[in-house]
Amino acid sequence: MSRPHTSLAILTTSLLCASAINAQDQLVKQALKKIGAVEAALQTLPAGDVRAANKLLGDLKWANKRLKAAYKKDTTFWKDAAKRLQAADKAIRAKAAATPPPAGQPAGQPTGAPAGKPAPQPAPKGTTKTGPVVGEQFAKLQQLDKEVRNGFANLKMLNKTFMGDAYRVGSTQKEISKLEARLAEFPSSDKNVQIVTKNLQQFRGLFDKWRAEYAADQKSAGDLAKKLDAISAKYASEAVPGPIYWPYEREKLTIWASRVRKLKDELPADVAVIQGATNNSMLGKKAKNMLHWVGRSIPRRLDEQLAEVRQICKSNAEESLRTAKILSEIKPDDKHAIVNRVLAEGALDRSMETLQKGFEAVDMAAALDQALKVTDGPDRAAQRKKIEDTIVKLRTLAKSSLKEVRMPKAVGVDDKTMAKLTKIAHETLAKKKYGTHPIQRLVVTSKLSRKEKKEGDIRGTVTGATITVYHYIWDEYRVVTAEKIGDEVWIFYNTLKYYHSSDTVTPQDKWILSKRFKSTAILPENVAK
Repeated sequence: MSRPHTSLAILTTSLLCASAINAQDQLVKQALKKIGAVEAALQTLPAGDVRAANKLLGDLKWANKRLKAAYKKDTTFWKDAAKRLQAADKAIRAKAAATPPPAGQPAGQPTGAPAGKPAPQPAPKGTTKTGPVVGEQFAKLQQLDKEVRNGFANLKMLNKTFMGDAYRVGSTQKEISKLEARLAEFPSSDKNVQIVTKNLQQFRGLFDKWRAEYAADQKSAGDLAKKLDAISAKYASEAVPGPIYWPYEREKLTIWASRVRKLKDELPADVAVIQGATNNSMLGKKAKNMLHWVGRSIPRRLDEQLAEVRQICKSNAEESLRTAKILSEIKPDDKHAIVNRVLAEGALDRSMETLQKGFEAVDMAAALDQALKVTDGPDRAAQRKKIEDTIVKLRTLAKSSLKEVRMPKAVGVDDKTMAKLTKIAHETLAKKKYGTHPIQRLVVTSKLSRKEKKEGDIRGTVTGATITVYHYIWDEYRVVTAEKIGDEVWIFYNTLKYYHSSDTVTPQDKWILSKRFKSTAILPENVAK
């Protein structure tokens, strides 16, 4: 009963071995198949046949990639394949570098030859260095022309970057030199020889042209690489202005728009440099990658961001002008409108604040136009004049009812907080850069409040994306001041802010006057009421 068990064990072992063989990396099997085909072709490879040798070397390169991609490289199976590949590679290169044997028997002469090929000469065998090429010599000339044409066709399938492959350059140079040596054996006065000479000259001409261009590319690559690196840094994700959001700050908007305009102005010249570099043998690939990024992605991003900002500025300016038009049409005898827009509690202040925002919207649009050097935009000065005229009209209406104008009530806070906020306001407004007038009275009208917001954008890069986020945190409160201007006293509304964190432009860690607008006049005797 032991024999069946033994047989079963042997069978099991055989199956395991078969399974192990089948489990060998399929990439190695593919490589072995290709190596075997090359070894077979190597047996008939003529000495000095560079073109055929290069084809076989290409097959070995394909097989080598499969071997390198194999999972296990420590097996006998893989090592044997690698040794066979190295041996075949060495044998092919040796044959390619060898001197070809004398030309064999010529093929039969065709009855007619296409244009550019030697035409057959019906004559007895034999020729001389000075006579016409006929017979056996003509057959050799035909073979030579075929090799010239094939070599030239193979060269044209490449480009000048192959001049960086010393082996291929050397083998091509050797091939051309041998073809030239064989052509020199024929009489140059023969018309058919002249045809082959012209074909060979084209072969040599393209080879020499690429070699000269490659050398020139090598010489210029250093300076060109520096230019490409500089352009790459200029248009890096973190260097290109990202989107900004309403409400804008005038200084920030001006800086942003100026940078966008500068990049847009410089883009054509930078793209031209990149375009020219695509033909450089050393830097062509890098330049082509940059061309899509700098030539398409960057302009599209800048145009989209700029269009959005211009539309926002335009719509806000137009909305402000519509509001100004409505207010400017209030008639002096329209008591209902005057009460609602001027005399009602807070009405004049709301109207003035609306118009002040109109000023800001128009000024923002004007700043954007100036930064972008817009020459065909709306007359921002005329738009501002319309708002100014409306403010003058409201003030005139308010002046006729000055006895009704009062300072607003102070916010309800404890005495200590009120003293602290009042002191901060006086110290901040006293700064010369804010241009305030002698303050007759200051009223804190809101509590100190903590506010925050986040602004961010995602910018695509060649390797991925960059996310930039600004976290704004600030304290804010409002005060109203009565300030003496000449013989009159005017009411001003002021917003004070203290930024704990912001962007790279907004001041931090100090109180600033964020917003301020002039409201209306008030009788001196009513300031304290």
